[in-house]
Amino acid sequence: MKKIKKEKMKKVTPETYDGPTSSKNKKYYPSVNFKLQDIPEAKSWEVGNTYMMIIGAKMTSIREDEDGSDVSFKILKVKPINKEK
Repeated sequence: MKKIKKEKMKKVTPETYDGPTSSKNKKYYPSVNFKLQDIPEAKSWEVGNTYMMIIGAKMTSIREDEDGSDVSFKILKVKPINKEK
């Protein structure tokens, strides 16, 4: 199994939201959900640990304006590669 060096991964910048039900100190990261049939290896994984995956995605939109910027993708493929140390 080929390992991907951690230093080559780009850290995702979390967002914070101001609102009546959210804490100003809480960080929100993008999330993605998969069916267990798509990642059967996850049955042996532990919640709270970090795992590396390769994602195949199709870009569906990009937005850049005075309120910020973001990009959207449709996830087409996923492949677990190894547990992050």
